[in-house]
Amino acid sequence: MNTSPIDSWDGAADYFTFGPGSFGTWLFLVLAVLAFLAVIVRTMRHESRTYKEIHEGNVSAPIAMEPDDPAL
Repeated sequence: MNTSPIDSWDGAADYFTFGPGSFGTWLFLVLAVLAFLAVIVRTMRHESRTYKEIHEGNVSAPIAMEPDDPAL
């Protein structure tokens, strides 16, 4: 059962939705750069906040993995 309205493929041309230099290519490039910059900025803000909390003494002491008594 052939339901295609095309009888012959002679003279058919290629069609690329996001070919080089198209709007879609530039859109995805800009979105990728923005996402990369957002990750970098978010990481910097997190690290700065964490570093500040550590040096202000707002972080509780770490839990020791070994018991205090060496005889145990």
